[in-house]
Amino acid sequence: MGRKIKVEDLKFFSGGGGTNVACALARLGFKTAYLGKVGDDRAGQLVLDEMQQCGVSVSLVKKDRKRETALSVVVSAYGADRTALVYQGACHYFTKREVAWPRIKKAKWFYLAPLREKSAELFKPLVVFAKKNRIKVAINPSQEQRGLLGLLKDVQLLIVNREEARSFGGAKALTSRGRAIVVITEGEKGAVAYSPQGVFRVRPRKIKVIDKTGAGDAFGAGFLAGLLLKDDIRYAINLANKNAEGCIKQLGAKIGLKSRII
Repeated sequence: MGRKIKVEDLKFFSGGGGTNVACALARLGFKTAYLGKVGDDRAGQLVLDEMQQCGVSVSLVKKDRKRETALSVVVSAYGADRTALVYQGACHYFTKREVAWPRIKKAKWFYLAPLREKSAELFKPLVVFAKKNRIKVAINPSQEQRGLLGLLKDVQLLIVNREEARSFGGAKALTSRGRAIVVITEGEKGAVAYSPQGVFRVRPRKIKVIDKTGAGDAFGAGFLAGLLLKDDIRYAINLANKNAEGCIKQLGAKIGLKSRII
């Protein structure tokens, strides 16, 4: 406290669950659009630019002239866990009236990244809308996405980490509410997928980790991509693992993402 501490290196990257997943799916060859909100500022433009560089459509994005783009300062020291200072901005206040409902009817899949604050109220309307319009749904929820268990019957893919799964009642509670494929990631222990076809597990290889930021998003996008490419859970969980490995070998959440050629 009260000291000036020298910083060895400084990097700027865009992030956020929705943008990370959109870029990952686009890199893997899928036609992808991001639905969300940024501030009308330089940080917001960075987010839009990086998504467009990945091949993601940003035509559904809203710009907030009152709130700034959400921002995190991540302090990373060798041999220590990261510390993140988080400013909640425009993306946390995306409302139902700002969604281009007629335009998103054409989607084949929705991937709902963690929704927080005011944006969490969109969770149920999006799932209900998807069911009505025969759109399949993958979700990677935050604990603020209320009513999750009651909506699982209308979801095809659920991806949570070990702590999130525990907060929702554990694997048994999640797998008993519908026929959704339930994937639980376990960090260094890998991940396990529960489905009507059986239980599938993947264990990560020992590799040099540079930055874990976005690894969960890379995994989720890779799993969905695997289902879309081959409709094979074993293939999907291995593709997810490779995508996450690529992510953690690089700084930032998007640079190490894999392409369709893997």
